[in-house]
Amino acid sequence: MKNKLDPKISIIFPLFNGEKFLKRNLDSIRNLYNLENLELVIIDNNSNDSGIKVIESYNKYLNIKLIKNNKNMGFAKACLEK
Repeated sequence: MKNKLDPKISIIFPLFNGEKFLKRNLDSIRNLYNLENLELVIIDNNSNDSGIKVIESYNKYLNIKLIKNNKNMGFAKACLEK
């Protein structure tokens, strides 16, 4: 049975060294309506840039679940395994 507070929409966002794109993408999501119905699942494929810090700065605005892989699994495999 689903909890009334469970998000209705999940966005799965694999990431590998995408810091330069994160702010624009996260701002775009942040501007959506009904954020309480949305969860953002970001799967970091062992990035070595500062993307994690950018993601953490959005935690107060967005329902973000961050998954950190210890190797780059690629886009499709990261989506399937989580």
